[in-house]
Amino acid sequence: MRTSGRSILVIVFFIASYNWGCGRAPENARKKPLPSSPPTLESVIGLTMIPAIDGGMYAVAESDGVVWFIKEDKAVQVKAFPDAFLSDISPSVEGGIYVRAEANAETSLWYIKRTTATKVQEESRPPAENTSSLNSRERWLWALWQQERVKRKAAESERELSDKG
Repeated sequence: MRTSGRSILVIVFFIASYNWGCGRAPENARKKPLPSSPPTLESVIGLTMIPAIDGGMYAVAESDGVVWFIKEDKAVQVKAFPDAFLSDISPSVEGGIYVRAEANAETSLWYIKRTTATKVQEESRPPAENTSSLNSRERWLWALWQQERVKRKAAESERELSDKG
């Protein structure tokens, strides 16, 4: 009887020790990570530069999820994409850009005009007619240039893949 009492006591001790040790997180895991500050224009490696029709420029750090609007010697960061991967960047006739953002297994489409980012919403009716100051020939040339830009980017990517393989 005495031996089984000790055995039970030892078993209870080991179970309590095990639960106490497993229930506690290591000291460094309990601390909350400090929020990382967004990258600066100077610290980013590999920017995609997209010209805007109004004379500005968009600098996009795709893997960092950061966009800057640049005009002359000033760059302003667009604050909309925390922890996102940006892709499929296309300029628009109105002077903005469209960007696809992927974060936490969710994908969304955004329209950025200067420093304002607006999430694109799906509607059942088309938007109102464009009120751009560009004439139809300028719009056609812009669309043609964009089409060629996409073809060139695809050809460059294909060439890079064939060089690696």
